[in-house]
Amino acid sequence: MKYVNAFFYSLIIVVGIVVSQVFIANPNIQKTTFERVIALSPAHTQSLDYLGLGEKIIAVSSYDEDPKYQNRAKVNSIYFDSEDILNLNPDLVLIGDSKDKEDTIAFLEERGTKVVSLKTESFQDIYEGLLTLQDLFPEISLSKIEYFKETWDKIKANPIPKSRTFLAVLEIDPLYTISTNNFLNELLSYSGWRNVIEVENNYPILSEEALRLLPEVDDIIITSTYLANETKALKLIQDKVKAERIVIISNKHANLPSPYLVDIIKELRQQQSFLVFD
Repeated sequence: MKYVNAFFYSLIIVVGIVVSQVFIANPNIQKTTFERVIALSPAHTQSLDYLGLGEKIIAVSSYDEDPKYQNRAKVNSIYFDSEDILNLNPDLVLIGDSKDKEDTIAFLEERGTKVVSLKTESFQDIYEGLLTLQDLFPEISLSKIEYFKETWDKIKANPIPKSRTFLAVLEIDPLYTISTNNFLNELLSYSGWRNVIEVENNYPILSEEALRLLPEVDDIIITSTYLANETKALKLIQDKVKAERIVIISNKHANLPSPYLVDIIKELRQQQSFLVFD
């Protein structure tokens, strides 16, 4: 009997060693995450950063201005070259709109690189993007995603009066603004402003004639870091648009559709995180 027991004990040890060697020799077994990520939208960079996944980012969009990731490789996110992307050896590429990129996506995926499209036009898009990232990176904590959803739900459940009208200025010459179907309008609406521009185009250009016909607004709102630091540009805006004041939202995350926006809304509702240019 003792020989039988000894045999079974030996068998268990051998099986254990074999299984251990299999997992050591095949590190991809039970691999549920990605380690080398290219974020082709600055908004995707921010979402990864929010979830604590920034160290996995190997390359960002050439339009990404976050100083935290300026040491990463840069990829032109509009006319990106699939061969250049493959040379960076990513295992995951995050893109925005996949329209007209089907051939490139197929090329990358045929060579083992997963490509995921994440929309970023609205708060709902941001939330759905977080859920997609949680599926891609199941090791991350759900707490930050739950915080975003709970905070957003509280904001919607407790609206504040839209007591001031606004015109957002993204660029001056020509003057780009926003309409009502995008994340920036949501941010400002949740924070107590009402947009005077209501057209189908999300980011319309206002001609000189349109500016002359525009009724006086309470606030011109600037979220661009570049414009906020250019006194001459701000004075030019004052000459172009009739407004009571220029409001500069100083939080660096305000210009991108990212999970950080819910905290900016809380600050704006408390009259924080913005400056008034006289």
